Amino acid sequence: DPIKIALIGDSTIVDFAFFDGTFGGWGEALHTYFGLDVRVANIAIAGQSTKTYLESQWQINNLLNVRPEFVLLQFGMIDEHSAEPEKLTAMEEYEANLESLVNLIRGFDGSPILVTPVTKRKFGPDGKVVPWLDERSETMRQLADRLQCHLIDLNQMSKTLFNELGDEASEHLTTDDRLHFYAEGAGLLAGLVAGKIPAFLKPYLDPDRAIE
Repeated sequence: DPIKIALIGDSTIVDFAFFDGTFGGWGEALHTYFGLDVRVANIAIAGQSTKTYLESQWQINNLLNVRPEFVLLQFGMIDEHSAEPEKLTAMEEYEANLESLVNLIRGFDGSPILVTPVTKRKFGPDGKVVPWLDERSETMRQLADRLQCHLIDLNQMSKTLFNELGDEASEHLTTDDRLHFYAEGAGLLAGLVAGKIPAFLKPYLDPDRAIE
């Protein structure tokens, strides 16, 4: 049977269908990097922080119903930046919530893969990407080390990508908010993620698809 990989998180990972198919998150393109023996279930929901996800029994049940062997989880943007105060988390709560999610996934024998939040494609006067969610990303790195959990550092990889391309050459990758992606941007970011998946998943990658 095909193995199942689930994606949970906010709008920077959500499928394009959430935004009427015109733009969305990098999770839209991840399945294109795998062969036919993998099923990718993108069950991310826009506007979710670690707090609101854990408070939603519906979303937890959705994950439990899929019962994926692997779960990529990316949270941080809404925990840090939200117009709705009830979605925000202090750093200590963010870390505790991530640990709860890791334990939830391990509870049904799934393997959690932490993904640091993608950076915002915003450039400073020096022409370099302005740091975005760096503290959240560092907290996730330290948690991954403490819990012996695989980590994909998308924050750093996306920062490197945008710095290499520059503002003008990367403009077509994201929408005007510089956070969400058009098709090419989603494909590039998903390729970065696919290139850093754990070694035991690499045999499932499509050999005919170039990895960034």
